[in-house]
Amino acid sequence: MIVLNPEPPLDFSFLPETLPPHREREIERIESIFISPVMDGLQTSLLIHGISGTGKTATVRYVMRRHPEISFHYINSLAHTSVRSVLNEFASGLGLVLPPGPHQLFGHFQEDSLQDIPAEETGGSGHR
Repeated sequence: MIVLNPEPPLDFSFLPETLPPHREREIERIESIFISPVMDGLQTSLLIHGISGTGKTATVRYVMRRHPEISFHYINSLAHTSVRSVLNEFASGLGLVLPPGPHQLFGHFQEDSLQDIPAEETGGSGHR
């Protein structure tokens, strides 16, 4: 006997047009902690954690969509197998190429070093 599942697999990238009303408090908090300072030219960080499947990613991506004037880069860390892989994707979103050696890796993420990477470190490309 062959059983076919007519339902497509769950799409983790799906984001509904609106979120349930009970998320409004979280949306307002994210906007006040993260969006408002960024709009004022300040640097800020935000860590969101909790039990799987509670809507953390959907809520943050919803806030990102509400603010097209801010450039966001979403990284799904579950798609990566190492911290370096996550950092490579992050750097790529900034237009940077990471150096091959770990001794130079973290210096490229310091504020004053987000400038042109010497060509010898990027194999001649000199990406920013």
